[in-house]
Amino acid sequence: MFPGSWLVCTSDVTSTKLANILRVIIDKRGGVSSLNNPRLKSVLSGGLALISDEQGILIEPTCCGDLGDIVNWKEAASYEGEEWKMLWIGHPWVSMKFQRPWLLLSDFHESSEPVERWAVMPHELMQAVNVAEAELIRFSKQIVPILLAWDYQGDAVDMSLRLVGLGTE
Repeated sequence: MFPGSWLVCTSDVTSTKLANILRVIIDKRGGVSSLNNPRLKSVLSGGLALISDEQGILIEPTCCGDLGDIVNWKEAASYEGEEWKMLWIGHPWVSMKFQRPWLLLSDFHESSEPVERWAVMPHELMQAVNVAEAELIRFSKQIVPILLAWDYQGDAVDMSLRLVGLGTE
């Protein structure tokens, strides 16, 4: 996403690069057959970034975040609580609270009290989350032929959705 970042946009990953990346990740987890192990989490590391047209990257996933964190961003877009609540993106995380008409997001923190840093319109955040979800669906479709080429013994479509955080774990 920017120099020094370990994150990449899924839309920038070619099928060849994706196959190489997945091979390393899946081999490290025990090979293709390990994907069917219910005790192992199959979601790919990473997550969603919050980007402003004017300010660039505001929030990016942190340690231990994964693509399944889209669920947390969906919750954030509809959150109307007046008290700070954790928005899990890994750690450190951010917190959120609603102050009409804004969803307030804190700076990154772990043990300290949240400090307000950004304000977003919930409907705009929901639109962005919907765009991200469509991209994850597209990305999952890019994974299916790779799993099939590796003779994955399972439902490749379901597993590709799990890998991008849209399937059930």
